[in-house]
Parts: sequence; structure tokens; C-alpha cells
Amino acid sequence: MLYNRNKLNKNNDRKILRKVKKNWIVVSLATFAFIGSSYVVSGNVNAKASVNEVSVQNTNSVADDAHSSAASDESSVSSAGSSSSVDVDSKASDSSSAIQTGITNSSSSSNQNEAISSSASSSSASVSSSASNESISSSSANLDSSFLRDGDNSSSSSSSANTTVSSGFSVTDPDYPANMWVDKTQGRYTFSAVQDVQLGGQIVLSTDRNGDGVVYATSIDANGNVVDQETVPKNSSVNLNDQRQTTINNYDYYGVIDSHGEGSIYKIIYDASDKIRVYLNAKSFIVPKLISQTTSYVDQNNKNIVDVDGKEIKPVVQYGLNGQKYTTGEPKLVNGYYTKHFQVSPSNASGIMSPFYYVGQTVKTFFPDSNVTVQYTLLDYDGDMSGQILDGTQVVASDSKIPKGGVSPNTYLKSNIIYNMRNPYIDQTSNIVYHYLPFGSLLPYDRDTGQPLWNGHDEYKKVYENDPNDYSKALNPYVVNIPGYYPVDTNGNRLTPGKDRYPISDPSNPDKDTIIYYVKDPVNVSHEEKTVNRNINYVDSNGNVVATAHNDNVTFDRTISTDTITNETTQGNWEVKNGSSSFPVVSSPVVPGYVLRNDSQKTIPAVTVNPSSSDSNETVTYDKVGSLVPVDTAGNPIDNGSHNTSYPNDPNDAGKVTNPGIPSIPGKTPVDKDGNPLTPGSNYPIDGTKPTEDTKITYVDSNQKVKVSYIDSTTGKTLESADLSGQPQSTSDYRTTDTIKKYTDQGYKLVSDNYPANGVKFHSDNQEQDFTVTLEHKVDTVTPDNPGTPGQPINPDNPNGPKWSNGTDKDSLSKTVTRTINYVDQNGNKVHPSTTQTVTFTRSATVDEVTGQSAYGNWTTENHSFSSITSPHINGYVLINSDDSTISVLNVNEDSSDVIINVNYRKLINNHHNNPGKPSKGNPHVIQYSKPKLNKHYNNSDNGDKDKLPQTGESNESSVQLMGLILLFISSVLSIFGFRKKQSK
Repeated sequence: MLYNRNKLNKNNDRKILRKVKKNWIVVSLATFAFIGSSYVVSGNVNAKASVNEVSVQNTNSVADDAHSSAASDESSVSSAGSSSSVDVDSKASDSSSAIQTGITNSSSSSNQNEAISSSASSSSASVSSSASNESISSSSANLDSSFLRDGDNSSSSSSSANTTVSSGFSVTDPDYPANMWVDKTQGRYTFSAVQDVQLGGQIVLSTDRNGDGVVYATSIDANGNVVDQETVPKNSSVNLNDQRQTTINNYDYYGVIDSHGEGSIYKIIYDASDKIRVYLNAKSFIVPKLISQTTSYVDQNNKNIVDVDGKEIKPVVQYGLNGQKYTTGEPKLVNGYYTKHFQVSPSNASGIMSPFYYVGQTVKTFFPDSNVTVQYTLLDYDGDMSGQILDGTQVVASDSKIPKGGVSPNTYLKSNIIYNMRNPYIDQTSNIVYHYLPFGSLLPYDRDTGQPLWNGHDEYKKVYENDPNDYSKALNPYVVNIPGYYPVDTNGNRLTPGKDRYPISDPSNPDKDTIIYYVKDPVNVSHEEKTVNRNINYVDSNGNVVATAHNDNVTFDRTISTDTITNETTQGNWEVKNGSSSFPVVSSPVVPGYVLRNDSQKTIPAVTVNPSSSDSNETVTYDKVGSLVPVDTAGNPIDNGSHNTSYPNDPNDAGKVTNPGIPSIPGKTPVDKDGNPLTPGSNYPIDGTKPTEDTKITYVDSNQKVKVSYIDSTTGKTLESADLSGQPQSTSDYRTTDTIKKYTDQGYKLVSDNYPANGVKFHSDNQEQDFTVTLEHKVDTVTPDNPGTPGQPINPDNPNGPKWSNGTDKDSLSKTVTRTINYVDQNGNKVHPSTTQTVTFTRSATVDEVTGQSAYGNWTTENHSFSSITSPHINGYVLINSDDSTISVLNVNEDSSDVIINVNYRKLINNHHNNPGKPSKGNPHVIQYSKPKLNKHYNNSDNGDKDKLPQTGESNESSVQLMGLILLFISSVLSIFGFRKKQSK
């Protein structure tokens, strides 16, 4: 839409129509724009928008609303400074626009679902009154099949190898002028472009193919370079960063390009809705929306037809933009269900997409300067519309029926503007219907009587045949044979049945019947037939039928001619009626659950027969196939054979079976002969040479069991056990390492472990496997040289492990018995260094690391006694007791206490030096001994039954003294006795 900008601002200032040569400028404007845009990913896209014209004339001319048409229609408005907008009421939504500068006209399309809007205004520029239909071309892309959708389920309905809908569907984009820049951004559709005739650049508008109303404005300089591109959302304005700071106003699916300049600036290069080539300073535009149309294929009862496979052909939905070209496809039905039907293609099988969809649809044209609305309502699909002119809300003129393309005589005058009504209808494309109607027939009549010959004999009616090259035409039918008659042509010439064709009486209307006349033949020709039959029966071993019998027949025919005057008959030769005198080779059918007993019966051979042959009956015997029988490890069927699976038949050989699938049994696992688990659902190999014998397959419990016991060999008790389970032939991830470590940390020692180091492999025999890990208490031996430390860990690397018990230290494993010999005078003073003797006893101990208990060995020593010791000679001292001259050997044991012996000396009274304890000879005086101090001999145990140590204890000294007194007494008595005896002599 074009505007001459004198004073254009956002407040919609009143526009002034400028006069040129005392006449009002006539502007030819497009009144209608097609709705929406469709996003075409790839497809051959080419289309042209149809153009309608609006003429703006002087004040005495007639104003007509802007409208839409597939052809070039004209509307005229006579006014100064007026503007208008056109829109369509619909079931969904509508939009209108009215933007004007001077006197201009604009049109827009709105509403995806059956709605249109357009605008019109006057212009001061001088233009031609006819629309330009320049020839333009460009490459196109393939239509995305996603825009061919099934009317019921919205699935793709494009052609395929299995459908009768041809691949003739297409919706194509416009062919753009060669000098026009096109927005090739993915998902965008270029719908308008103007040229700046002063600066040489272009303003190009595009939008999203999903019809969201967003506009993309691109400024192109004179060299074809992109200066700026801006996104203009709905209901917004954006200035381009070009030389003119062009403003793009995007309202609700319509808008204006404003140059902010004076005079003639813009020339339309291309517009999907406006084909005027005028020079103005502002240009209105319409943003496309998506529209749809449906193609149906129906029979004479308006029911959807079906294809050769009996599948219903449902309506196909195409989506496109107003003004795009479209084509539709035709089902290929030769030899299909609709053979002997002819196709009537609709006039709108291809063309330009139209926004008109339904009866009752309303189109409105609004002139905002005058508040006048002209509206139309669609009355029928012939294009008749009613019209009204409203001033505000008041109806000021109307017409109940305006024919397609017609102009109502009823008008309205306001402010020197005459408003009229011109029907804007474009042939609707929303309902494209292909009709498939039955052909007529060739009907035989008796030429002499005029009576029909087909009564009771439908076979005498010959329905027309399809023309394989044109589904809308029929071939001339062959004439049929009627016994006793012969057919004739229109000139009375005899025709040969089955050989000659008869012309259809009205080829342009192949649904009409054609009459053919027959004449009685003086020779009555009859036919004799004989049929030879072969029946092949398929039964089991008990004679029960397992498959439908196969029947073949050969029919022989001969003519018998009878002269109606002489009644003489003549028999013709026998001829095969159906073309072959042999029964064909018949392959025996594959019968589920059965196989042929005899391979020789896989095919029944061909047999040639003649009219003298008798009927034959063949019997093919089948046996029941074997089964795959799941059994337990004992060979017993599982669940009473409820899981038995019959062998599948070989689909290509009635005498063979294939490997059956392994059935799934809850809680059971199938295994092969080696115990390896099998997968339910997979095939199990059988002996194909024995298709009637059963095959057993072993199942085991899905969880096979293993028990691992940990035994304390020291106590014979079981420390713990692990119960494992797993799939047959699978390997357990259980290992004994951690458990063994747990016990060795507690003081055990591993004796043996027969559990596999890499994990046990579960068997497939339902028998539990047993494994034993033997452990014993670890026993440590301690000696005085290698003692323990009570309370400390036996193993320093395991501080939380067993501890050394009491009695394992060195002092508990070693014992020393000491004998000390002191040399003292009467006063107990040492007169000589003491002699010390020791005997050391040792023993070992064993410690149970688990219980902490200790066991000791016997005390041992290298010498169990103290050796004898000779008392030393001490100058100036003499032994008080001569028996002390030698300290005798003393036996001791581990229980003995330490021994202390005091050897007593006394000083010599004179200077005679005698041996200790012995008075010197010739020394008559008695040596005085001071009574020695007796030291108690300490022992660590009672030894009453042991010998007293000589001269070492008080008891010993008392006994010696007593013995000395007794001996002195005896010696005295004997001396007296001897003295008396001597005197008596």
C-alpha cells in the first residue's frame, strides 16, 4: 500500500488530497492481501499474488470498497483526504488498519482461520489505474511434506509407494524480481520491497513463516549491500540506521514504511498484496498469516474413496500464504477399487490460495476519516455476497445479493465521497473435491422389439473401462456375446463379440449408458460345458482337516448350433474355456503346528486333463510338530508341561520346522547341555530331521546356591558361614579375602581355603556347593631371650589385635637361685670377700593369640647344684669349726630359695700359725673359741626331709656340741676304766 507523505506522524494527522491539473489523482491499489505465511523448509515454491485495483477519481466519481479477487477487479473512491481499511470477520479473529498520507490505499490479510483484513486510503501521487502484472521469475524450493496433513489425525498425507495419492501436491513461493534483494534467512518469508528512487536503495520486509506477525526490515544501499536489518515486533516502531532513518511501523499484521521525506520517493518492486508501481514517500504493508485448504477424494455418495488395498483416502490439508500457487494430486486408481469409475477433477484443483472458506464469512472495509464501513457477507460458494454500507453503526445502504464480480447500484454519499459496493469474492480453495463417479454401461436391446436383453442377465451389461492415460475418460467397450443374437453397429453391420468395440454415445459424460442393438440369429447357438475338478485335501493322521482344501478345475466348452428351421444340430470342438487344460503345480500349505508326513507331498504335480477325464481327489497328510519341553534337573516336565512350546513352522517349507524360542519361566533359568545359561526368547537348536519329536531343555533355579564355611580347627567350631546365590554359570563376586583378614586380625592363622580365588562359578544342577576356609589359633612362643610385653599388641602392625598376657615377660620366664658364703669373725665382721654362687632356671611359654591364654614349659638349667667351695686361709684367723673348711655341694631346684652361709673365723691368741681349725702340735694349751654368731640359713621352702647343711645352722651347731659332750663323757669313762684296770694288775 502506498502513501504520499506530506504530513505523516504518529497522531494520524488529516491528509490532504492534492490536485493535479484540476483532477483528482487516480491511484490503482491492491485491495486484498492473502492471509498469513507458511514456513516451507524445502519445496518448489512459486506463486503470484492476485491484484485488484482501486481507483481514486474526482469528487463526482464513485467510491468502492477495497476488495480481493483472483482476477483484476477495480474499486473507486472519490474524496479529498480520505482513507479506508478492509477486514474480514471470521470465526477466529480479524484485524484492520488505516494509515494514510494524502490519499492512499492499502490492503492486508488477517487471521489464519478464514479471515481477511485490508486497508485503503487516498493518495496525491499520479499513478496508472491498472495493476502491473510484470513477469518475474526466480528459483523455487520443494514443499515440506509436513504441510500435507491428514484431515483426521494431522499426519503426513504426501504420496508414498503404498498410497494412491500422487505426488502432485505443491505450494510455491512468489517469483521475485531479479533486481530485488530477498531475505534468505532460514524460516523467513519476503513479502514486500520498495525502491528509493532518489537514493537508489531498497527497503525489504520479511516475516517468520510461522505467522507470528514479527517483521524483519532490511535496508539495502544502491550497490546491493545490507546497510541495516532490524526486528520489528508487533505493535511497535523501529528506525532503520540508514540515510533516511526510515521508520518501520508494525501494527497488528499491517504497517507503514515511512521515509520522513517529501515528494516521490518509493517505487514498489514487489508486494504480495499490492502490485501498484507508484512513486510515493510512504508505503503501507500487510504481514502474511498462515491459511489452509483441504483436498478430498469422494465417490458418488460423497464418501471418501479407498485405494487398491482397501485403505480409505482421507482429506489432505495444505498450508500456504495468500496469493501462493498450489497444485493438488490425483489418486491412481487403475486396476484399483475404483476401476470402472471416472474422475471429475474440480475447477480449483490448482490455482491461487484464497482466503474465503465458509458461507457467512464477512469482509469489512473501514474508512477511518469518514467513519464509514462497507461490509460483505458470503452467501454461497458461487461467490454471491450481500453488502451493507454503515455510517458509524447505522446502515445507510444495502444489497441482499451482489453476484461474483458485480457492483451494486446502491451507493452512499458523504463529504463529497461516493461509497459503493463491489463483490470481492475469490473462488474458494479451502474445499477441493475430486469426484469418482461410476461409468455407464453398454446396454443391449432387441432391435426388432426394442426390449432390453439384459433383464436377468447382468453379464450382458458391459461397463465402460478406464482410459489408463486419462482417469476422466472411458474406453469404448467390447460388445458381448448373447446366445441367439448378434450385435450390429449404427449402420446395421454385424459385429463380432469380444473383438469389436462399440463407441460410447456421449464420451464427455462417461456416466451415461450407451444403447447397442442386437438382431436374432436364425442359427441358434448354444454351449455345452464340462468341468474336470481336482480336490487336494489336507488332513492329520486321524483324518481331521488341518487346512482348507485346494480346488482346481478345468472347464471345456463347445458350441452346439441348431438350425431353427430344420432343427439340425452341429457340435463344435471342445475348447478350454479358461485357457489351460492342466491342473497347476500346487505347493502344500504351511500348517501351523503341523508338518508334512511325506516330503514327496510338498508339491502336487501338474496334471493335464481332457473332457473325458474324471475328477480326482488328493490327500496330503500332516503330523503334529514336536515341542520344546522344559524339564527340571531330574528330567521331569516343569509345571506339568504347561510351558511346552511347539516348534515353529518353516514359512517356506511345509515339511520343516525352525528352532523354537526358549520360554521364560519365572524363577527358572534355562541351561544348555554344558550347564551354560541360555536367554529366554532366543532360539533353541533342535534336530530338524525329527520335527515331530519333543526336545527337552533343562531349567534350573535362577539362583544357584553356594555356602562358604569358616572353621576354627583349634576348637572345631564354625566361626561363620556365607550363603551365596547367583545365576547358573555366573561367577560370584564374593571373595574370602576380607573375612580371612578379619580373623587373622583377631589372632587366627589360615590353614586352608578351597574357595576359588577368582570367585566361584555357580553350577547348573540345583546342588549347593560347599567350600571351607580352615583357620587355627595362632600360638606365639616366648622365652627369656624373646619375651612379651604384657598389655602390648602381639603384632605391632595390628594395634587393635591380641595383646601379650601377664606372665609372658622376661621375669616370669627366668629364675635365679643364689648361694652367698660370707667369711666373718666372732663379731660378724667380714674378714674376707664373700663367695657368691648362682644357678639360673629358664622356661618358655606359648600364648594363644585368640584366647590370650598362656601355657608354660618346664624349668630347665644347665647345672642343678652349687659346687663345693674351700674356705680361704686368712692370716691371723683360724676357722672356728674345722668342718667349715669345705662348703659342700648343694643341689637346688626352681623352687629353692637363695642360701646364705657364714663361715666363722676367730683371731689367733698367740702368734702360732696353724692350719685353720687345727691346734698346732706341741701346743698344749686349749685354744679359746669365742662362740660364733650363728646366722640363720634362709630357704624358700621347708626342707625337713633334706640333709642339714654342715656347720651352717644353729641346729647343726647344737648337735655337734651335744655330740662332743657325749664323746667327752665316754672318753672320760673309758679313761677311768682303763686307769683302774691298770692299778688292779
